[in-house]
Amino acid sequence: MTEPNEVPAGPGQKLSEGEPLTEPNDVRAGPGKEQADDESSLAGELNIGPRVTAVFTAAEKAAQHIVTMAREEADDLRRRAEAEAESLLSQRRYQAEEEASRRIADAQAQADQIRAAAEEEARQIEETAHRRELRIREETRLLEERVEWAREGLREVAERIRDTEMELGDLPVAAPRGERGPKGSSTGPS
Repeated sequence: MTEPNEVPAGPGQKLSEGEPLTEPNDVRAGPGKEQADDESSLAGELNIGPRVTAVFTAAEKAAQHIVTMAREEADDLRRRAEAEAESLLSQRRYQAEEEASRRIADAQAQADQIRAAAEEEARQIEETAHRRELRIREETRLLEERVEWAREGLREVAERIRDTEMELGDLPVAAPRGERGPKGSSTGPS
């Protein structure tokens, strides 16, 4: 690409504005050649304006294209950054929800363990109380049986005493055996 102030050169030559377009070994160069060069130079200068305008227009278009591409790239970067931020935010939210769920599950498991331990302890206390109640009932029953046995025994003793009193009440009162009466004789049935 040529600089804005440069005119495209011929083969093997770079010309700046106003320089004649001649080859160093041009045999046609001479006095008549300068006038022809002046005319072609004037024609070239007249032709330069549209070229410069075209170069400026191309530069403006290129600049606009670069700005448009830069804006599109900036928008693309912004969209990617927003998408990454949203993805990161979603990932963090998901991780926080997972952590909260895990902690709730742990707390629930601990509560279940505590509840199970409390229920087991309550069951054991109830079993102990039930066994104690049964033992007390058995001891009470045994005591009642002993009381009843003692009453029965007392009734039998009382009945025997009555029977014995009745038997004794029917018999004549006699002197006890082995007692001797007067004169050395023994009283008793003979």
